[in-house]
Amino acid sequence: MPMSISTNEYAHLVPTDLDKNLEWKIKTIEASHADAELAQELYIACSRDILFYIKGFIWTYNPRENPVSPEVPFIPYPFQEKAIYDMLRAIEEKKDVVIEKSRYMGASWICLLVIDWLWRFRPLQSFLLVSRKEDLVDKAGDPQSLFWKLDYIDKRLPYFLKVNKIRNKMLVKNVENESIISGESTTGDVARGDRRTAILLDEFAAFEIQDGYRALSATQHATNTRIINSTTAGTGNAYYDMCMKALQEPEAIVHIRLGWYDHPLQRRGLYTSEDGKLKIIDTSYKFPEDYPFILDGKLRSPYYDKECRRCAHPIDIARQLDMDHMGANLQFFESSLIQNYITKYARPPVVTCEIRGDMSMGIPAGFITDPKGRFKFWDDRFITTPPKDNTQIVFGIDIASGTGASNSVISIGTAKEVVTDNGTRLIVEKIGEFTDPDISPEDFAVLVVATARWFNNAYIIWEAGGAGRPFGKKVLDKGYTNVYFKQDIDKIKHSPFSGIPGWWTTKENKRIALTDYREALKQEAFINPSQPALEECLCYIYMQGGKIEHVNSLSKTSPADSEANHGDRVIADALLYYAARDIILPIIVNYNKEKDQELPFGCIAKRRQEYQKQKADMAVINYLEDIIV
Repeated sequence: MPMSISTNEYAHLVPTDLDKNLEWKIKTIEASHADAELAQELYIACSRDILFYIKGFIWTYNPRENPVSPEVPFIPYPFQEKAIYDMLRAIEEKKDVVIEKSRYMGASWICLLVIDWLWRFRPLQSFLLVSRKEDLVDKAGDPQSLFWKLDYIDKRLPYFLKVNKIRNKMLVKNVENESIISGESTTGDVARGDRRTAILLDEFAAFEIQDGYRALSATQHATNTRIINSTTAGTGNAYYDMCMKALQEPEAIVHIRLGWYDHPLQRRGLYTSEDGKLKIIDTSYKFPEDYPFILDGKLRSPYYDKECRRCAHPIDIARQLDMDHMGANLQFFESSLIQNYITKYARPPVVTCEIRGDMSMGIPAGFITDPKGRFKFWDDRFITTPPKDNTQIVFGIDIASGTGASNSVISIGTAKEVVTDNGTRLIVEKIGEFTDPDISPEDFAVLVVATARWFNNAYIIWEAGGAGRPFGKKVLDKGYTNVYFKQDIDKIKHSPFSGIPGWWTTKENKRIALTDYREALKQEAFINPSQPALEECLCYIYMQGGKIEHVNSLSKTSPADSEANHGDRVIADALLYYAARDIILPIIVNYNKEKDQELPFGCIAKRRQEYQKQKADMAVINYLEDIIV
């Protein structure tokens, strides 16, 4: 018998008022005991109309809302009815389902009711229930477990809806029609080699990151319909990726959103604000005269406001109620800081271009304007003419593997002293940026050398691990030596440098570099006009143990896309700031102090000053001769 969507022929016969629903249940079930033909008609009606089955005969367990009497009839709200039909449609049309939900929306229950209805009334159905732990799938006496809910549903059905079944651990079989529901946790290869009508992945965002991706890979060919149900746990996981895919490919994936504001009880007194002015949406609700409205532009209600007061951290609201993936991350860079910075400093580049010259040798010949160019500059003074010898340019560099998964980046900046009313400040200003996801580390190294030579032999610093190894070797092979050499940041400042080029990442020095960069943004000591670079800051989150990671690096499953090869603008900007502040600016300060001193003719300091000037002048002459040749 082919499966079909529920007909919705009989659901209107069941009252939705709680007291009347209870009265209807009692009378109908009592009448069925005295009339076998009525019992058979009720069975047929349930098999044809899932909402008649649910409204008429299903009970649910809700001690949170009903602590005195936690067992109540399941009378679905309109948003739940729609979700039920959407799931049935997805199964019939062989599509995946992604459910984004606030907490307390009954999503797990309605997923299980769809599965239970098909298992009970359709032959040869096969379903798999998956959660992150075995006890969450099937644990006797635990209302959290999925099979406990199925047992609860079955136990409270009237006699004419009961079926002959076999119930074992992680399995229930309908003996009469040979349909089965089994369960697994994510500890093994989920559904490997299986063939299923549908697979429920419950609270999917809570899966360990790699378990989530493995589960998607393993279940893809086991079923045409994966029901992916969860509240959010931030970005950088398989659930987030599937939510984004559902938005991008609505024809391929059924997307269900169950927001707290859809729930009739939670939306009572729904209000919002526009430009700081209160706008009440639920005008039937009577607010107290002194109600403390919060005018932040969000949808709110007394229920929502109460939950905000109860939560320990705003991240809980983002995860449990707002379905806010980005806000659900414990972000390293405060969102308000970045948004304010974007408003104040971000602007389009003044020129987009490509570098010219002999790229095989790393010899530059200037830049050419190109709308699709990989270089973007917010200061175009140096595009046609190299900087003068006293202009200090620094490159912060992050290298990707060149597979297209992430960018190789150059962050180009200047370091300078600024005199203010409160004294002298050291300012780093970003003037340019290069990004390319497809360039190999070796080709990138030659391009960096050519660009650095154009910018007055710019000082370059790069993340040396992973793809930074072949990059650094190629830089030195091209004879470029104005580079950062490894030093121990735990030792006293100005400790000797090692002979190892590049900035080598550890958990501690990465934390320090990113923290210093964040503080520089707060103090406006780093002027960054690149909106994409600033927005990428929001992708950095705290992990367990205090580790700081880019969310995209957590979701990669292939070695080419791993954390070690993840290049982005933020690391490049942080390295630019670190090198400019700790290495270049002290040189500038000392040079200016010596330059301003009136030194006696012939003294050692005066001779050193003249020698440094001659050396700088000769470097410029040799540099320009190299370009001409």
